[in-house]
Amino acid sequence: VWKATAPGGVEKAVKLVFGHCDEELAGREVNALDRVRMVRHPFLLSIERYEVVSNRLVIVSELADTSLDARFKDCQAEGLPGVPREELLGYLSDAAEALLKDLQEK
Repeated sequence: VWKATAPGGVEKAVKLVFGHCDEELAGREVNALDRVRMVRHPFLLSIERYEVVSNRLVIVSELADTSLDARFKDCQAEGLPGVPREELLGYLSDAAEALLKDLQEK
């Protein structure tokens, strides 16, 4: 995932999905992204654009403040073995809540 600056100075996340994306695979991925794009929840970043460019899937979304990997490294730098259990469970609970809400709306 790369950090990019969109017109107007807005920062975005750009993800290039490596590997050859033939028509069938591209179609499945775009269908999945269409569903994910409709999910709205305060804990999920919105997907703003996606398309297949030169046989690679490109996804543009909101840019997160940080990542779980960065938090993990911060915790290790503080001498912890990883992200504290309760904190990590909170992240998982938030993700589960967002997914459950989407399922209930269908």
